[in-house]
Amino acid sequence: MALQKEKELDNGIVGDYWVAEPRINALTKKTDIIMLLFKDKATRDSGKSFLFREGVPGVDSIYLTGKQVYEAIKESRIREETDSETNEIIKIQTNWFFDAIDC
Repeated sequence: MALQKEKELDNGIVGDYWVAEPRINALTKKTDIIMLLFKDKATRDSGKSFLFREGVPGVDSIYLTGKQVYEAIKESRIREETDSETNEIIKIQTNWFFDAIDC
């Protein structure tokens, strides 16, 4: 399993294939997840090194299947803010992986 979403790094290199590396934290009873970015699936399959890594918030469970890990990564995280001019509540999606494609 993996997620597909394009990211351009500061050096101009672009990758679009993200693989999760879950790590169980027995002390906190959470699963910490590190996402590894590869140029593409072929690069990952050939055993080449990842381009970038990024942590995602811990998941409140230590017993997860691979599918559940990816579902947790894509889970919606909405933050509400008040617009200073209109006083309207604005909902902001704070999870960059929210719209990633399963692959």
